[in-house]
Amino acid sequence: MVDQPPENNSYPPMSRLIGLYIVCYTIWLAICAASLWLLFQARQLVMSLAIYFRFNPWQVSALDKWGVFALGLAFFIVVFALEGYLRHSVSEGKLWQKVARSLAILAALTYLGIGFNELFKLLP
Repeated sequence: MVDQPPENNSYPPMSRLIGLYIVCYTIWLAICAASLWLLFQARQLVMSLAIYFRFNPWQVSALDKWGVFALGLAFFIVVFALEGYLRHSVSEGKLWQKVARSLAILAALTYLGIGFNELFKLLP
């Protein structure tokens, strides 16, 4: 026997779902671009810290190379986790709540990154 869909038609229309998925992936791409910019800000912060604490050139070079690797790895993990998080939110009907939460976290990290970068520019 084949399962029949519910009679009350509780599923949203297909055109609405397609639209939500398009919005979901557009927002995901925008957040990815902003996160990539944040990655470069974090690299600049790490380099500012290394120079402020007077690391020798070998340490600065190693910190730069390994820092880029670690930050890039973290970036890819976050990007793929965020894609699943936003994609599942469409089927749950909570896309806008989860987008707002994701943007709030990104905004907080951005302001922290900018704030620390500006702070280290002011230090002697």
